[in-house]
Parts: sequence; C-alpha cells; structure tokens
Amino acid sequence: MLFISISFSLEFETDIGDCNLFFDEKTNLYIQDYIIFIQNDINKLVKEFGQVKKFPFEIFITNNINKFKKLAKGPMPEWGVGIAKKNPSRIVIKGTKLGKISYNRLYEILSHELNHIYLFRTPNYNILPKWFIEGFASYWADELTVTKKIHISSALLEKKQFSLETLKSFNSFNRIHASLAYAQSAVAIYTIIHFYGKNKLIEIIQSNKSKDTFETHFYEITSDSMLELTYKYEKYLNKNFKWMFLLKSSNILFTCLPLILVIGYFIKKRRNKLILEQWSKEELEISNNEEPI
Repeated sequence: MLFISISFSLEFETDIGDCNLFFDEKTNLYIQDYIIFIQNDINKLVKEFGQVKKFPFEIFITNNINKFKKLAKGPMPEWGVGIAKKNPSRIVIKGTKLGKISYNRLYEILSHELNHIYLFRTPNYNILPKWFIEGFASYWADELTVTKKIHISSALLEKKQFSLETLKSFNSFNRIHASLAYAQSAVAIYTIIHFYGKNKLIEIIQSNKSKDTFETHFYEITSDSMLELTYKYEKYLNKNFKWMFLLKSSNILFTCLPLILVIGYFIKKRRNKLILEQWSKEELEISNNEEPI
C-alpha cells in the first residue's frame, strides 16, 4: 500500500485485515480509544452481516487540510469531513479541529466509513445503488438523529423529499440537501428491514448469485420490483416521519401552554366538583344514620 507521511502510525489486526492507523500527534490521548472502537465496530459488522475478504487498509485522521486533500484525492464537497476509497483501501477523516466536530461525531463518521470499507469487499458492491451504499453506512453509524428525522418531515410537508431514483450522486448536493439525502437513504434501509426482514438485507449484501443490475438482484431475493420497494418506502416515510416537523420549534411547550392551562383548569374544576359531591353524599349518609336523642 502507498505510504504517505503523516506524523505517527500504529498497526493492528481487525476481522477484515490489518489496519494501519495514521494520526498527527504522538501524544494523542484517543489513540487507544480509536483502535478499540475500530476493532469492535468491524467485529460487530462481520458478526451481523457476514465475512468478507481480508486484506490491509489504512485510516488517516488529520487536522492538516493539505494532508487531507492529498490523501482524499479527487473532488470533495465543502461539507465533506470523511471519505473511504476502494483502491487503495483507505479512510481519510478530518480531525475534530479541522472538521469542527465533536469526538462523538468523529466516531459516527469513522463507523460510517468503516462500513464502506466493509461493503467494498462484498460480492454485490458493483451493482448496489448509491442510496443503498450511503443508506447502509448511515444506518450502521446510527446517524438518523431526531434533527434529521425532523428534516425529513419538513421535506415531506413541503413536498421537497427526494425519490430513491434521484439519490445517485451525493457530492453534487449542497450541505442541506446532502443531509436530507443521507437521512432518506438511511430510511430506505430501515424500510427494507421493516418490510422484508434483516435476513433479506444480509442476502442483498452477501448473495453470491451473479446479477447484472440491482433491480434483478432485489427481485430475485424479495420477489418485489423496484416500483414496489418505492411504494413501500414512501409509505414508511409518511407513516413514521410525516408529523415530526411539529417538534422543530424549541418553543413548542410555550406554544401549547395556553391549551395546557385551559385543559388543566377544567380537569381541576371537575375534580373539585366530584370532591364536593362526595362530601355532600357522605354528610347525607351520616345525617340519615344518626339516631334521635
């Protein structure tokens, strides 16, 4: 593999081959955390979705923009913070300072890109559509946050959601559209799991039956056409995300407060009325049971 100088590196084993992790600072306190995370994430991937061919790969985490551009090679959108390459087998990620991201977000990106490295080595990678590739990585990295769900909901409300067939090139999107595209792609994977089961998802990834197109491959496994998948995908979108836009206002509690107060007033009024009626009933019973002196 081509070696590109970056300050320090460590080599370790994973379930898909030896990993060479390159980083900027020798005293980086997170190196061991990275290694443990990478090994565990890959181990979980292999256990859930099956074995793939083993051979070495590289991971570069850098806060140097020139190193990032040199290693990533090729066009990158301005919002891009990570990339996985098939040949050479490589992941390049902007560090927390360069990418202006938290360590939690960096781990999500790392998990997303590791999923790509894994998927590169599966037998059907070359026929998988872009929405499936990015959706599977986003699903795996658990990137479908509440914020992204609200984004989907708002797009549905405004009828600006993407159809599956338009999710072909993500790098051409601006930051907002890219966020929606990745989120909707993740939903497509959840749709497959919901309607066909996780075993079918595994079969789509691992089946050795050679097919020329994803459409024929999908039909062979599920007995459904892409048109049927599209219908189920749109149904799943509307059922699960249609009303989530209501959560986007941070002042929703204050918006609903007058209604809550009115409801609370009538509940309290009714409760007090019931208490008074109970007291009257008890007093009447006592009065009826009193013996004359």
